[in-house]
Amino acid sequence: MPIGVYAYDGFWYMPAFDLVHDEIRLFRTDRILSLENTRTTHDVPINLSDWLDSRTKQTPKTPIRLYVELTREGVRQCRSQPWLEPHVVLVNQEHGYIDTEIDESELPFVSSYFLQLGTAAKVIEPQEFVETIRRQSQNLLLHYA
Repeated sequence: MPIGVYAYDGFWYMPAFDLVHDEIRLFRTDRILSLENTRTTHDVPINLSDWLDSRTKQTPKTPIRLYVELTREGVRQCRSQPWLEPHVVLVNQEHGYIDTEIDESELPFVSSYFLQLGTAAKVIEPQEFVETIRRQSQNLLLHYA
């Protein structure tokens, strides 16, 4: 049972209540091969707005502190990401920071995201993220050697 459709980072997504598994699952609409109208109605336990809000307020299972210093461009980029926007703190017109907790399992995604920001962001904590970004940067350099 679809909850709604929304766009994020160039893709369209559809959270839907999976009746078989009794949970909400997220689907990318361009990857859906077929849909079937079952002609049955069910009360979906949540609407799209509340579901999106709940995603940004989830408590990490294995929390680790994420502290990132941001330039003006870094602030702009991070404010455009729904998962980061609530955590961006503007110090002045020239820089800001992020100080929050994320789940440790997000290491690959988060480190790749901050690597893409280049010098607009500098991860300070956790050290594991810093080391991952260093390795990714070295691999990129070797790729172009």
